Amino acid sequence: MTLETLEYTEASLPPGSLGLPIVGESLEFIKNKNFISDHQKKYGNIFITSLFGTPIVFVGGGDEVNFILSNENKFFQAFPVGNVKSLLGEYSLSLQTGETHLKRRKLILKAFSPRRLASYQETIHAITQSYINKWAKTDSFKWYDELRNYTFDIASKYLISLDNGSETKLCEYFKSWSNGLFAIAPPLPFTKTRKSLVDRKKLIKLVDEIIQDRLSSSQTYDDALFHLMDAELEDGEKLSVEEVKHQILLLLFAGHETLTSSLCSLCRNLSLHPDILSRCKEEQSNIPHNPDINQSSMPYLDKVLLESMRIVPSVVSGFRKVLKECEIGGYKVEKGWLVFYQIDFTHYNKETYPNPHSFNPENFNPAEHKELVKSSNYIPFGGGVRECIGKDFAMLEMKIFASSLISQCDWELLPNQNLEYDLVPLPRPKDGLITKLRIN
Repeated sequence: MTLETLEYTEASLPPGSLGLPIVGESLEFIKNKNFISDHQKKYGNIFITSLFGTPIVFVGGGDEVNFILSNENKFFQAFPVGNVKSLLGEYSLSLQTGETHLKRRKLILKAFSPRRLASYQETIHAITQSYINKWAKTDSFKWYDELRNYTFDIASKYLISLDNGSETKLCEYFKSWSNGLFAIAPPLPFTKTRKSLVDRKKLIKLVDEIIQDRLSSSQTYDDALFHLMDAELEDGEKLSVEEVKHQILLLLFAGHETLTSSLCSLCRNLSLHPDILSRCKEEQSNIPHNPDINQSSMPYLDKVLLESMRIVPSVVSGFRKVLKECEIGGYKVEKGWLVFYQIDFTHYNKETYPNPHSFNPENFNPAEHKELVKSSNYIPFGGGVRECIGKDFAMLEMKIFASSLISQCDWELLPNQNLEYDLVPLPRPKDGLITKLRIN
């Protein structure tokens, strides 16, 4: 079935327009930054278009998105866009499918066991305190830039036992590599994509040197790299060095870039809502310094964290390829199409959240919302077999950071800055969230 012969007058197909032959609606998509929202107003939360020669179904809504995420390998398959495949590497967990993906995921999950996370609290507290002390001595700083270094220090320590990772060449190459990860442009000379590919080689070389040192040493490490090198699959086979390198790149990205976005959003939301911050401070005043997060009761902070990830999820959308014809929300979706699911749209469901664009931790308070965090209307970490593998690590780090910051510091956002978000590749305040901070 070609784009030219596909008829959108059929009731069973999603509403929408293919636009021009081959080109589809690509030109309008490029020119109109409100392309998606305009189409949603016109067609509803499910519509079809054609971009760059491919029919794409845009999908929002908890049940509909949950259907996509929970039917991996049956109706849908992960689909990397742009230069993701060449930059992550063919062995990356995010690109693997079927049984291979499930077996690798099960193995990697062991690196994030509750025991390992509990033992890492002290390290996160120490790194957090060092950054708070640094920020207090600075006239002003961009929270996004600083949090990028902060999360890299924590991730590199946890994953490869590297101290002060943000001050190393590894971080320099990593930032360049990740900046091009979702770029669409081909790797032509002087492009972001080209530099990203060049620095990926340097990054892989540094990771390989660490692995080779481990292979020639009898020393043991309590980090994710040691686990990946030592772990065995169900048939007794071990991961190759090449695959280990690719998985470490993915884990660095997942434990760094997405968490940076979430923490920056938390700081922004607390800054813009002093009444909520005041309640957080009151709660923290009754909690000891550097608490055991797993043993401390912080119910209001828990709600604030959940709401912050609702209103600005660190990953707002994703693609899947349709493996088999199916129905989404009552509409027929053809094999070979792409579906573009929208987490942010799902989080703004008015039936679930009465004022969806307002920051309100009480969304997670009423009795009828007790199961909300388990429902298809709240998916900040995705869902199904591709749910974020480090979500417990992320929540631990966010809670330690928030508890330390709120209990020790006062801060203010400096005037004359743009607080709106750039959403691509990941949400971040346009001017980086320029801040002045002091310790109480």
